[in-house]
Amino acid sequence: MKKIKFNVVDLLILLIVIVIMIFGYKLIKSSDNQLNKQEGDVKQISYNVLSSANLVDSTKMPKIGDKVYDSVTQQYIGEISNISVDSHSGYLYSQNLGAYVKEELPDTYDMKITISGNGYETDTDVIVENQTIKVGKLINVKSKGYVFVTYVIEINE
Repeated sequence: MKKIKFNVVDLLILLIVIVIMIFGYKLIKSSDNQLNKQEGDVKQISYNVLSSANLVDSTKMPKIGDKVYDSVTQQYIGEISNISVDSHSGYLYSQNLGAYVKEELPDTYDMKITISGNGYETDTDVIVENQTIKVGKLINVKSKGYVFVTYVIEINE
């Protein structure tokens, strides 16, 4: 009979494989728990996005009830439930004062769009229509005839 020889390198490789298997099992188990949580806790979640410095004609394009998509991923992100339009202001240099002054910019408007969709919350994220929503996230909101570059400014539950 031949003797089986193990050295330190073989034991180290065996130990690493066992640790990877345990880590993978725990990872799969935790994702199964998240999926179960998702199916049980689905609710209507809305969030506000802001599109800045739009022309007046652009602000008339989106309508309440439009189904909107992310133009980069082509993924459905929800339905428009509210739109508010305000004048856009920015900082302009005033030669009289010698400083920058906040003023309304002519013919430009800010649009605050509320998007609603089915979603759920985890310990670290808010997921709406299978997309993670975080304040400050850039979303290219598109529907038929328009695309707006927007940022998430608020999450309403």
